[in-house]
Amino acid sequence: MIRYGEFSEAEHEFLASLLGPGDFVIEVGSNIGAHTIGLAKIVGASGQIFAIEPQPAIFRSLCANLALNSLFNVQPFACGCGSHRDTMTVVTAIDYSAATAHNSGGVSLSQTGDGIPVSVMPLDELVGDIPRLRLIKIDVEGMEREVLLGANGIIEKHRPLLYVENDRLEKSKALIELIMAAGYRLWWHIPFLYNPDNYFHVEENDYPNVASYNMFCQPGEAVQPALSEGLIEINDPDFHPLGH
Repeated sequence: MIRYGEFSEAEHEFLASLLGPGDFVIEVGSNIGAHTIGLAKIVGASGQIFAIEPQPAIFRSLCANLALNSLFNVQPFACGCGSHRDTMTVVTAIDYSAATAHNSGGVSLSQTGDGIPVSVMPLDELVGDIPRLRLIKIDVEGMEREVLLGANGIIEKHRPLLYVENDRLEKSKALIELIMAAGYRLWWHIPFLYNPDNYFHVEENDYPNVASYNMFCQPGEAVQPALSEGLIEINDPDFHPLGH
Protein backbone atom coordinates (compact mmCIF):
# COMPACT_ATOMS: atom_id res chain seq x y z
CA MET A 1 0.00 0.00 0.00
CA ILE A 2 2.78 2.44 0.88
CA ARG A 3 4.93 1.53 -2.12
CA TYR A 4 2.26 1.42 -4.83
CA GLY A 5 -0.75 3.19 -3.33
CA GLU A 6 -2.84 0.04 -3.78
CA PHE A 7 -2.93 -3.69 -3.03
CA SER A 8 -3.66 -6.42 -5.59
CA GLU A 9 -5.53 -4.06 -7.88
CA ALA A 10 -6.31 -6.86 -10.36
CA GLU A 11 -8.23 -8.68 -7.63
CA HIS A 12 -10.09 -5.52 -6.66
CA GLU A 13 -11.07 -4.82 -10.26
CA PHE A 14 -12.43 -8.34 -10.66
CA LEU A 15 -14.50 -8.10 -7.47
CA ALA A 16 -15.70 -4.63 -8.47
CA SER A 17 -17.00 -6.06 -11.75
CA LEU A 18 -19.33 -8.36 -9.76
CA LEU A 19 -20.88 -5.69 -7.55
CA GLY A 20 -23.14 -2.68 -7.77
CA PRO A 21 -25.03 -0.21 -5.56
CA GLY A 22 -27.18 -1.88 -2.92
CA ASP A 23 -25.27 -5.18 -2.82
CA PHE A 24 -24.52 -6.92 0.46
CA VAL A 25 -21.07 -8.51 0.85
CA ILE A 26 -19.45 -10.66 3.53
CA GLU A 27 -15.66 -10.43 3.67
CA VAL A 28 -14.05 -13.03 5.93
CA GLY A 29 -10.46 -12.01 6.52
CA SER A 30 -10.58 -8.26 5.91
CA ASN A 31 -7.15 -7.47 7.36
CA ILE A 32 -6.70 -3.65 7.39
CA GLY A 33 -9.42 -3.14 4.77
CA ALA A 34 -7.36 -3.02 1.58
CA HIS A 35 -10.32 -4.39 -0.38
CA THR A 36 -13.03 -3.45 2.11
CA ILE A 37 -12.73 0.29 1.49
CA GLY A 38 -13.14 0.10 -2.28
CA LEU A 39 -15.94 -2.47 -2.14
CA ALA A 40 -17.84 -0.36 0.40
CA LYS A 41 -17.71 2.62 -1.94
CA ILE A 42 -19.03 0.47 -4.81
CA VAL A 43 -22.06 -0.89 -2.92
CA GLY A 44 -22.82 2.58 -1.57
CA ALA A 45 -25.11 3.73 1.19
CA SER A 46 -27.85 1.26 0.23
CA GLY A 47 -25.40 -1.66 0.39
CA GLN A 48 -23.55 -3.26 3.26
CA ILE A 49 -20.15 -4.86 3.88
CA PHE A 50 -19.72 -7.27 6.79
CA ALA A 51 -15.97 -7.18 7.46
CA ILE A 52 -14.53 -9.91 9.68
CA GLU A 53 -10.98 -9.86 11.07
CA PRO A 54 -9.71 -11.92 14.06
CA GLN A 55 -6.29 -10.31 14.73
CA PRO A 56 -6.94 -7.69 17.42
CA ALA A 57 -4.19 -5.28 16.33
CA ILE A 58 -5.17 -5.57 12.67
CA PHE A 59 -8.87 -5.21 13.52
CA ARG A 60 -8.13 -1.86 15.16
CA SER A 61 -6.36 -0.69 12.00
CA LEU A 62 -9.35 -1.88 9.95
CA CYS A 63 -11.69 0.22 12.08
CA ALA A 64 -9.34 3.21 11.83
CA ASN A 65 -9.31 2.97 8.03
CA LEU A 66 -13.10 2.77 7.94
CA ALA A 67 -13.29 5.90 10.09
CA LEU A 68 -10.72 7.78 8.01
CA ASN A 69 -12.82 7.07 4.91
CA SER A 70 -16.10 8.01 6.65
CA LEU A 71 -17.66 4.66 5.73
CA PHE A 72 -20.88 3.95 7.56
CA ASN A 73 -21.99 0.97 5.48
CA VAL A 74 -19.37 -1.42 6.88
CA GLN A 75 -20.09 -3.52 9.96
CA PRO A 76 -16.79 -4.84 11.37
CA PHE A 77 -16.56 -7.98 13.52
CA ALA A 78 -13.57 -8.81 15.73
CA CYS A 79 -13.67 -12.59 15.46
CA GLY A 80 -12.81 -15.54 13.28
CA CYS A 81 -15.24 -17.73 11.37
CA GLY A 82 -15.52 -21.50 11.31
CA SER A 83 -17.94 -24.41 11.23
CA HIS A 84 -19.05 -23.93 14.86
CA ARG A 85 -18.61 -21.70 17.90
CA ASP A 86 -15.10 -22.03 19.27
CA THR A 87 -12.14 -20.24 20.78
CA MET A 88 -8.93 -20.42 18.78
CA THR A 89 -5.52 -18.81 18.98
CA VAL A 90 -3.85 -16.26 16.75
CA VAL A 91 -0.41 -17.84 16.63
CA THR A 92 2.02 -15.18 15.46
CA ALA A 93 5.53 -13.96 16.14
CA ILE A 94 4.78 -10.71 14.32
CA ASP A 95 5.74 -7.45 15.97
CA TYR A 96 2.92 -5.31 14.61
CA SER A 97 4.72 -2.13 15.70
CA ALA A 98 7.95 -2.93 13.84
CA ALA A 99 8.94 -0.65 10.99
CA THR A 100 10.14 -3.62 8.94
CA ALA A 101 7.76 -5.38 6.56
CA HIS A 102 5.66 -8.27 7.84
CA ASN A 103 2.83 -10.36 6.44
CA SER A 104 -0.10 -10.02 8.81
CA GLY A 105 -2.25 -11.42 6.00
CA GLY A 106 -0.50 -14.77 6.35
CA VAL A 107 -1.43 -15.32 10.00
CA SER A 108 -3.50 -18.44 10.76
CA LEU A 109 -5.78 -19.48 13.59
CA SER A 110 -4.90 -22.61 15.54
CA GLN A 111 -6.50 -24.91 18.09
CA THR A 112 -3.18 -25.17 19.94
CA GLY A 113 -0.15 -23.06 20.69
CA ASP A 114 0.59 -19.86 22.53
CA GLY A 115 -0.89 -16.67 21.21
CA ILE A 116 -3.94 -14.43 21.41
CA PRO A 117 -7.28 -16.19 22.05
CA VAL A 118 -10.07 -15.13 19.71
CA SER A 119 -13.71 -16.11 19.36
CA VAL A 120 -14.77 -18.10 16.30
CA MET A 121 -18.34 -17.95 15.02
CA PRO A 122 -20.21 -19.65 12.16
CA LEU A 123 -21.45 -17.12 9.63
CA ASP A 124 -24.96 -18.55 9.95
CA GLU A 125 -25.03 -17.25 13.54
CA LEU A 126 -23.02 -14.07 13.01
CA VAL A 127 -25.07 -12.66 10.10
CA GLY A 128 -27.83 -15.24 9.71
CA ASP A 129 -30.57 -12.63 9.43
CA ILE A 130 -28.95 -10.81 6.51
CA PRO A 131 -31.76 -9.75 4.10
CA ARG A 132 -29.81 -10.35 0.88
CA LEU A 133 -26.32 -11.39 -0.13
CA ARG A 134 -24.44 -10.90 -3.37
CA LEU A 135 -20.92 -12.12 -2.50
CA ILE A 136 -18.93 -13.95 0.15
CA LYS A 137 -15.19 -13.33 -0.06
CA ILE A 138 -13.01 -15.68 2.01
CA ASP A 139 -9.27 -15.32 2.67
CA VAL A 140 -8.52 -17.14 5.91
CA GLU A 141 -5.21 -18.97 5.50
CA GLY A 142 -6.39 -22.55 5.24
CA MET A 143 -9.75 -22.38 7.07
CA GLU A 144 -11.82 -21.69 3.95
CA ARG A 145 -13.66 -25.02 4.09
CA GLU A 146 -14.58 -24.52 7.75
CA VAL A 147 -15.93 -21.05 7.02
CA LEU A 148 -18.15 -22.43 4.24
CA LEU A 149 -19.45 -25.23 6.47
CA GLY A 150 -20.52 -22.59 8.98
CA ALA A 151 -22.27 -20.61 6.24
CA ASN A 152 -24.35 -23.44 4.80
CA GLY A 153 -27.65 -21.81 5.77
CA ILE A 154 -27.04 -18.40 4.19
CA ILE A 155 -25.50 -20.02 1.11
CA GLU A 156 -28.56 -22.20 0.58
CA LYS A 157 -30.90 -19.27 1.19
CA HIS A 158 -29.21 -16.54 -0.86
CA ARG A 159 -27.02 -18.49 -3.34
CA PRO A 160 -24.34 -15.76 -3.36
CA LEU A 161 -21.26 -15.62 -5.53
CA LEU A 162 -18.20 -16.97 -3.74
CA TYR A 163 -14.61 -15.76 -4.04
CA VAL A 164 -12.42 -18.16 -2.09
CA GLU A 165 -8.67 -18.31 -1.65
CA ASN A 166 -7.24 -21.75 -2.40
CA ASP A 167 -3.45 -21.84 -2.02
CA ARG A 168 -3.03 -24.86 0.28
CA LEU A 169 -2.49 -27.90 -1.94
CA GLU A 170 -3.22 -30.36 0.85
CA LYS A 171 -6.64 -28.80 1.45
CA SER A 172 -7.59 -27.93 -2.12
CA LYS A 173 -9.45 -31.09 -3.14
CA ALA A 174 -11.78 -31.14 -0.13
CA LEU A 175 -12.50 -27.43 -0.56
CA ILE A 176 -13.33 -27.77 -4.25
CA GLU A 177 -15.51 -30.84 -3.66
CA LEU A 178 -17.48 -29.06 -0.93
CA ILE A 179 -18.30 -26.11 -3.21
CA MET A 180 -19.15 -28.37 -6.14
CA ALA A 181 -21.46 -30.41 -3.91
CA ALA A 182 -23.35 -27.20 -3.11
CA GLY A 183 -24.21 -26.90 -6.81
CA TYR A 184 -21.63 -24.31 -7.83
CA ARG A 185 -19.41 -23.94 -10.88
CA LEU A 186 -15.85 -22.89 -10.15
CA TRP A 187 -13.11 -21.02 -11.99
CA TRP A 188 -9.51 -20.24 -11.08
CA HIS A 189 -8.73 -16.54 -10.80
CA ILE A 190 -5.00 -15.91 -10.33
CA PRO A 191 -4.25 -12.16 -10.15
CA PHE A 192 -0.66 -10.96 -9.80
CA LEU A 193 0.06 -8.67 -6.86
CA TYR A 194 2.00 -6.15 -8.92
CA ASN A 195 0.02 -3.81 -11.13
CA PRO A 196 2.16 -2.08 -13.81
CA ASP A 197 -0.40 0.74 -13.89
CA ASN A 198 -0.22 1.24 -10.13
CA TYR A 199 -1.45 4.39 -8.41
CA PHE A 200 2.04 5.81 -7.75
CA HIS A 201 3.41 4.78 -11.18
CA VAL A 202 6.26 2.77 -9.66
CA GLU A 203 7.89 0.69 -12.39
CA GLU A 204 9.87 -1.66 -10.15
CA ASN A 205 8.08 -4.94 -9.42
CA ASP A 206 8.80 -5.99 -5.83
CA TYR A 207 6.63 -9.11 -6.28
CA PRO A 208 7.84 -10.87 -9.45
CA ASN A 209 5.73 -13.96 -10.23
CA VAL A 210 3.75 -13.57 -6.97
CA ALA A 211 0.02 -14.12 -7.42
CA SER A 212 -3.05 -14.97 -5.36
CA TYR A 213 -4.72 -18.32 -6.05
CA ASN A 214 -8.44 -17.75 -5.74
CA MET A 215 -11.61 -19.42 -6.98
CA PHE A 216 -14.62 -17.61 -8.39
CA CYS A 217 -17.71 -19.72 -7.72
CA GLN A 218 -21.18 -19.20 -9.17
CA PRO A 219 -24.41 -21.08 -8.50
CA GLY A 220 -24.98 -23.61 -11.26
CA GLU A 221 -28.53 -22.38 -11.80
CA ALA A 222 -27.41 -18.79 -12.48
CA VAL A 223 -26.92 -17.31 -15.92
CA GLN A 224 -23.22 -17.44 -16.72
CA PRO A 225 -21.73 -13.92 -16.57
CA ALA A 226 -19.29 -12.42 -19.04
CA LEU A 227 -16.19 -13.89 -17.40
CA SER A 228 -12.90 -12.04 -17.24
CA GLU A 229 -10.09 -13.09 -19.50
CA GLY A 230 -7.85 -15.72 -17.96
CA LEU A 231 -10.44 -17.51 -15.83
CA ILE A 232 -10.02 -21.28 -16.03
CA GLU A 233 -12.99 -23.50 -15.18
CA ILE A 234 -12.34 -26.12 -12.51
CA ASN A 235 -13.58 -29.55 -13.51
CA ASP A 236 -11.06 -31.75 -11.70
CA PRO A 237 -10.89 -31.38 -7.88
CA ASP A 238 -7.46 -33.04 -7.92
CA PHE A 239 -5.92 -30.31 -10.07
CA HIS A 240 -4.21 -27.25 -8.60
CA PRO A 241 -2.07 -24.82 -10.62
CA LEU A 242 0.63 -24.84 -7.95
CA GLY A 243 0.92 -28.60 -8.09
CA HIS A 244 1.25 -29.01 -11.86
